[in-house]
Amino acid sequence: YLSTKHEFKLDRIWSFAVALISIGTLLIIFTSSPTLTILGLIIAAIGIGPCAAIAIANASACAQGSDRGIAVFVIGMGVSMGVSPWIMGLVSEAFGFAAAYALILIALIPSTIFFRSINREQVRQ
Repeated sequence: YLSTKHEFKLDRIWSFAVALISIGTLLIIFTSSPTLTILGLIIAAIGIGPCAAIAIANASACAQGSDRGIAVFVIGMGVSMGVSPWIMGLVSEAFGFAAAYALILIALIPSTIFFRSINREQVRQ
């Protein structure tokens, strides 16, 4: 899979994932119904699922070698998994549940720009 990642059109998968994350997060932010909130969490989770696989595929194509790229990916994933709940909890306590999930949408913007720039450079090479 990792050696043939361009055959799977990661850009299209990323766009689909971002759309699902955005729809689910907006549903979480703007609803007051517990049922719709759970539905929003499920939709967002379906979108978040492919993101790690896409990131590992990009990390394996690192110019310094796949082992270095994957090692950096694992360290970054560990930090993000350790810090994210604390940040969301802090924002949720201070500003509310909806504001904590709005952070996800804010984080999607630079990550999408970064993802597109990385894949554009790899296609040129």
